[in-house]
Amino acid sequence: MDLDAFGALFHDHVAFAIDKQQRMSDVIGGQAHNWQLNLRTGLLTFTRTDGLPMALGPDEPEARTLDVPIQLLGSEAQEGDDGTWLWAWANAESNIPDELQQAALSLYRWGAAAGIAAFTEPLTPLNDRVSGLTIAMVASGMLSASSYYRCSYEGGGAYVLIKTPRFETPVERPHERVALLFPRIIMQTEAPLRDHRRAFIGYLRAYDMTVEERGDRVVGTSRGSGVVSATFDRLHRLTELQTIMAGRERGDA
Repeated sequence: MDLDAFGALFHDHVAFAIDKQQRMSDVIGGQAHNWQLNLRTGLLTFTRTDGLPMALGPDEPEARTLDVPIQLLGSEAQEGDDGTWLWAWANAESNIPDELQQAALSLYRWGAAAGIAAFTEPLTPLNDRVSGLTIAMVASGMLSASSYYRCSYEGGGAYVLIKTPRFETPVERPHERVALLFPRIIMQTEAPLRDHRRAFIGYLRAYDMTVEERGDRVVGTSRGSGVVSATFDRLHRLTELQTIMAGRERGDA
């Protein structure tokens, strides 16, 4: 399927980015939280609003707030049906500390070398292909972040990358997690997928699974010998999804 350079990167990283977002959501209580961003300290503070503690590890002390270090990617501004994306390195008026722009600058340098305008244009009109969301998903994968977060405010929002072991819960059976989440990832509409097959292969590789392409099928094998197999039509849309473990096979799509 024909994708431009940014679209290819998006499909390579979107599934694992959403997977990591789910792990973050599990910790901070889904929608039951507030946030506060401090650019002076470079910390984003989450506070549970449902009276429950953060879902941290069993050896962690109970807490209803959590501070995580961030990198600021950029911000969206929305006016009616029109909007723009402004990179952190291009936002001179906000006096963003240099140390919080390093992720955005890394993407700029990479984009300049690869000829990807989405990473090098200071100000970009928002559309369903290039937006703060899709940029954050690509950045999450390319820069091995734990997650991203949109700090929403009136008229727009700032996107940050987060790197913390608190959001990096180990996955013991990645083939089962892929089979569980991938159909949901396809169904989400915030960042539409044109090429299910490419997104699936990117997801498998993010979990360091061995990938085999067998005609219309793609098979991923994890280090623990768990297998997930997907079949796609000629337009690269998912038609069947199965997991296989110790001689057992289960169809999921």
